Amino acid sequence: MYAYIELSNIARTDSIIQSLSWMSGILNSSPLLSNDDNNTNRSTNFHEGWLATGNTNHIISVTYTSVKSDETAIGLDRTNFNLRAHRTEIRLVSWNIPYQKLATIDEKGVIFVWVKHDNRWSLELINDRSQPVTAMAWSHDGRMTIICYEDGFILAGSVTGQRYWSTVLNVPQAKVSVVTWMPDVSHAILGTTSGQLIVMDHHGNTTEMLPISTQSIRQLMYSCNKFYPEAPDNNATKFNNDDYILACSLENGQILFLQNYQDRSPISVNTELQNIKMDWSTSNEILAVGGHQRLNDTNYRNEIIFYNRRGEFLHRAHLPQMTQPLSALCWAHGNEIVFVACGSFVYTVWIIQKPLPSMLTICQMSIKQNLLNNSLQNFDKLHLPNNLKENLLKYFRSTIKSFLPDPKNIRSFVCNPLKSHLRLQCTMKRVDHETDNVSPTRTTNNLPGATYVLYLEYLGGLIPLLTAKRTSKICPDFIIFDPQMRTNELSLSSASSSKVHTSKLSAKKSFLLLRRQSNALHNTSNILPTKLVNNNNSSSGSNRSSLISNRNSIYVAETNVHHGKANLIAPKSSSDCSSENGSDEEYDGNMSDSQEKQSRKKTT
Repeated sequence: MYAYIELSNIARTDSIIQSLSWMSGILNSSPLLSNDDNNTNRSTNFHEGWLATGNTNHIISVTYTSVKSDETAIGLDRTNFNLRAHRTEIRLVSWNIPYQKLATIDEKGVIFVWVKHDNRWSLELINDRSQPVTAMAWSHDGRMTIICYEDGFILAGSVTGQRYWSTVLNVPQAKVSVVTWMPDVSHAILGTTSGQLIVMDHHGNTTEMLPISTQSIRQLMYSCNKFYPEAPDNNATKFNNDDYILACSLENGQILFLQNYQDRSPISVNTELQNIKMDWSTSNEILAVGGHQRLNDTNYRNEIIFYNRRGEFLHRAHLPQMTQPLSALCWAHGNEIVFVACGSFVYTVWIIQKPLPSMLTICQMSIKQNLLNNSLQNFDKLHLPNNLKENLLKYFRSTIKSFLPDPKNIRSFVCNPLKSHLRLQCTMKRVDHETDNVSPTRTTNNLPGATYVLYLEYLGGLIPLLTAKRTSKICPDFIIFDPQMRTNELSLSSASSSKVHTSKLSAKKSFLLLRRQSNALHNTSNILPTKLVNNNNSSSGSNRSSLISNRNSIYVAETNVHHGKANLIAPKSSSDCSSENGSDEEYDGNMSDSQEKQSRKKTT
């Protein structure tokens, strides 16, 4: 097999991603889902789906993903949802694909079950025992769930919230760390921090306790499909548990491949990685294992290692992120993609099910790498046939179909409209520079009034787009700053009117001082007083922002460099309560004339 990483479009957010879960698209699904058995009779679509992320900023993200070559075929008007209900860090997100529900768990043990209605996500179930949750798993038919708590309490219930059974499991000097269902959903297997496997039946009775290691068990996963949407009620007649491999990850970086939970001589593989995460592919043939090796106090080597069912090595992929360790991974789009989270970054790893890549693939990857290293990145100037360009263009498409602006082209992103059916979900926050870490425009600190930042919602985080200062407490007047403005080109005083007054007054004083020191003082009466004029006043109307239709209540701050000096253009608002630049200029002119008369009297 062969793997390559999408480096042209790396998704990022402003917080650490601790959990990933992907749900395939459901064909012929109604917009309003019910909780009956009919929801299990739908075919899946692996070309598109939804990626859920659990972040440390208490937000869950649901983002649309697609591997379709025709991006114009996407008919969704919204590709990202930021779900806010938790008050602490998100530890786990898990899809229930047959019922299209999302379970989220935070570090306090609060469990929310989300469901989508009319293009909006709402809370359907809430469970809070005030105890941290150590493990949770949906059954393979989607009808049941089992939850393990830190105090040893085990709870099994239905997808609708009905409690089936509960028990308290007391394990000496150990806690339950992970749980999974058998492929036939007849038993649940629990792993403990002491290296034991505990088997419980569908009534909550403990049937077996088997020690397999002295290390803590981190994950348990069968090499079967996570969900069987078309499974009959009698699952035992369809599935044989011995046909699947049980993968068990340990705290020391080892992976055990068990033929069944009673296997006394499992295949052991040492990955030499720390904090490993693993997931089986949809074909149940490839196990992806991700982790990191610590290089020093601040750098890591993040890797993904692929094994087959027999524990044989297939491929190793290195991630370019070295400052943040690998935190989550999951398979997506069948067997084509693995999403990997390294701190605040999400990498898309494409999997090619061939022993070696073709020469065409190698050439395309080489061309892409050279274009990424080139500052121009002009794809249109390549002298290639159209069919080869089209094949090369797919390596530049982003699988995560949300809107992440290029930091170098923020101005173009906010000024150019999107397609008619697309929408951007944004959040505007008032920023306190003393307490908030976000300071998009340092030059706004010297202006009076509150500072507001417009953020784009993306992958559970907020991407800053525009910064504005409110200039009036009565009317909604703002100064919107150029997002690509360099901070060393603009120096703002306490207010725009006071700046004009101060600059003119200081210029007059400097002019009079130089004139007194001149040898030709008797000719001062012939010198007309100099008056500072802003050359850009005539074009103030054209500098108003086109982003907001109500131009009478918006200021736009831009920079015009003239002879190496930066001038601030603040167009005068037509509202009756905000602008006083005209009176300031008249006052400055009267003061300048009086100072000229006094200086002439002294010199004569």
